[in-house]
Amino acid sequence: KVKTRVSPHILSKHIKSVEGELKKFNPIRFKSIKLVDSPNKNEWIIRFKGEDQDGALVGAVQMLYDNDLEIIWARVHTWGDILEDVFSVLGSKENVNKLLQANELQN
Repeated sequence: KVKTRVSPHILSKHIKSVEGELKKFNPIRFKSIKLVDSPNKNEWIIRFKGEDQDGALVGAVQMLYDNDLEIIWARVHTWGDILEDVFSVLGSKENVNKLLQANELQN
């Protein structure tokens, strides 16, 4: 859920203004996507590692969204040209497995 004081009309304008920007990113490939922990039922800690590249964070978030995983929190780290983004997400074990398998197929 998102809370805002901005009207739906204004939000719609903002979304339309960045749609073209989002399409500019090439598909993102991560060196690894790993399940780190599962502290609670249907809560998963997932780590994305790879080369830092334009759109990497957007790509990770899109992959989570595409697999019906809801972000609880995120920690984003970049060291030079290496990235490590860690997300806590809610979702089914099946959806987490689909995400992990999709990355294995890419690599």
